[in-house]
Amino acid sequence: MTVKEIAYKLEEMQIESEKVNSLQNTLFEAIYRGDNAPEIYEWAFIVLGNLTFALANDLDKLTKAAFDNFWKAGDLNV
Repeated sequence: MTVKEIAYKLEEMQIESEKVNSLQNTLFEAIYRGDNAPEIYEWAFIVLGNLTFALANDLDKLTKAAFDNFWKAGDLNV
């Protein structure tokens, strides 16, 4: 993965993290400040879990790609 590809992937991941944060804030407000039962938000929590799992996997791949680039470039001061 090139540095350019890593930069674009980071940008995509930043947008995804903003979505996750917004969803979490919405759920918190709805459940703890609203009058609704938490059970009606079950699918929202599933979506939140899917988003965070995907984001974690993408971060893992991106980290590995970045370190691979360091090693290929001969930069042993990582």
